[in-house]
Amino acid sequence: MREELDFSTMGITDDFMFGTVFQDLGLCRGLEFICAHDPFGRGWKRYDYLRLCEQDGEPLGDGTSIVFVNAEGTRGDFGDGFDAFMSYLRDDNVIGSDFVRSVDDAVCGFRDDPGWRRFRMLWSEKYRNEFADAFDEGKAKGKAEGKAEGIAEGRAEGFSRAATLMSRLMADGRERELEEATRDPGRMERLLEEYGLS
Repeated sequence: MREELDFSTMGITDDFMFGTVFQDLGLCRGLEFICAHDPFGRGWKRYDYLRLCEQDGEPLGDGTSIVFVNAEGTRGDFGDGFDAFMSYLRDDNVIGSDFVRSVDDAVCGFRDDPGWRRFRMLWSEKYRNEFADAFDEGKAKGKAEGKAEGIAEGRAEGFSRAATLMSRLMADGRERELEEATRDPGRMERLLEEYGLS
């Protein structure tokens, strides 16, 4: 069975198929992620995760899995072709493999294609702008929420201080000063200071 990788974002069409070669490398058994760095930090050249039923742990049984290929991996033996491909991903070494040479030829072709470079730059710019807009939106929302929260906390604290002052003034028989303080903010502040509530 010949599998085809989806390279549509690079503009690669069906005449550029890696399926058989990837099968020879032990890939194309499901979903593959090719990672420049170790995604799990355990040093394997590849990590295979089988698809299981979440409810009872029963495997799907179709032979597919999710594969993470780790260009930095040192554990596991998957053959010379696989190692050559990993070396290419890691160090741009084009050695010992027709497959790696064909991948490098394709990559160089895309790098030299002004139309593809323009597409990638526009795509990158689009995401950079969307990220910046999302960041600004999140920052503004955070400020607004923080301000609202600060106002609410300030009101609650002010009410608590005023209630405590009122109780103490009444306990000390100074109700008249409380009435004056409600009309004069300066007087209120002096009484709060006097009672250690400022």
